[in-house]
Amino acid sequence: MAIHQKCADVFCGIVKALDAVALGQATSVGECLWPRELHDRVDALAGMLTNLWPERFGATYVRKRVTALALEAAAMPIGQATQKIFSEFYRGLETFEQRNLCICPIEGIELVDDEPVVFGPFQVQRATQPATERIDVLIAQMLTHTQHTADEQRDIASRLQEDYRSSVSGRAVVQAEIIADPEQAHSVFVTKAKVLMDILQMCSEIIEFCGQPRVRLGGYSHAGVYSAWVLPITGRGFFQPNQRVGSIGAITLSRSNVATIRRAGVMRLADALVGKATDLEAALFRAVHWFAHAISEEQVGLSTVSSVICLEAVMGSSSARSVAEDVALLVGKNVWERQRLYTLVREAYSVRNVVVHEGDVAHTFSRERDFRTLVRQFITCCIWLCDEVQSPTALRRRVAHLRFS
Repeated sequence: MAIHQKCADVFCGIVKALDAVALGQATSVGECLWPRELHDRVDALAGMLTNLWPERFGATYVRKRVTALALEAAAMPIGQATQKIFSEFYRGLETFEQRNLCICPIEGIELVDDEPVVFGPFQVQRATQPATERIDVLIAQMLTHTQHTADEQRDIASRLQEDYRSSVSGRAVVQAEIIADPEQAHSVFVTKAKVLMDILQMCSEIIEFCGQPRVRLGGYSHAGVYSAWVLPITGRGFFQPNQRVGSIGAITLSRSNVATIRRAGVMRLADALVGKATDLEAALFRAVHWFAHAISEEQVGLSTVSSVICLEAVMGSSSARSVAEDVALLVGKNVWERQRLYTLVREAYSVRNVVVHEGDVAHTFSRERDFRTLVRQFITCCIWLCDEVQSPTALRRRVAHLRFS
């Protein structure tokens, strides 16, 4: 309630300032004529409201709504009515439930049947005919909320539907339903989908016989461009940007491969994309990102550097000795295996130092493959601890107990 009243007070201040500007110019004032200080107040209020629901609203959406509301409120005397207008607006934000279907093709994934594979909030599936027909319905439904004539709506829908078909035809797609304004839905979807791409890239080190795939968001024939569609299931809005990302490849999500990556903790980590991640889950997202880099690096030296960063991202330490001890204790099953793993990590740090401090990116490391396997095993161990451990600090305390066990 306190934050609601604080926001209401800021809003009333905006309306008073707007009234003062209008009185000074003896006319109503359009947004383009507002003084900088008034724009700053609106931005501040938009920021306060956006911070309350960071995954639901973008600053642009809230700013537009606040601006329109201020102009409406300025047309009447300031008082209880102004507070009431803002309270109704605030309640509308609290109960906002516009669901958007967010969907994007993926390069580097092959599916053996039409059954979707669930990764946290996402489904990875084929672009089947029924799914495409649903998109057709949503596109047509979205256009009914515009000011186009019926003929114009049919023409635009036909072009958008053809564009969608050309971008997803014969491909695997990743999709999720997100409650947000359309622009923010796109931002949340793409941010989390990129994490999923890193997670799937890691799967190339888990699944056998899949070569060296490169997993990325896709949609168009020229390299590095994706097409993310955001279509309202309830409410209004439409957002379909194209932006540049990663490179290309292929992982087959057969039932046996899905079972394999499930045992490796992939689905558990993907579940953390549903809500707010813990500090440890966020650290694992960063680690998986660097692990995906390590897989795609052609230079062994650079690949080793990225793999070392994976370990440091999770443990929150850059001390070679400390990280090597923690990794060995967590992954090793007995004292001899722990000694072997400790030595392997220290060797990797030696390579990392040569690359970073001497610039020798072509430096060789005969045990690079073994080290990368260790890093992946370490990530899996940490994933399965996420239900018990919430942060890297707590993880280090957990590992410290192993020293005395």
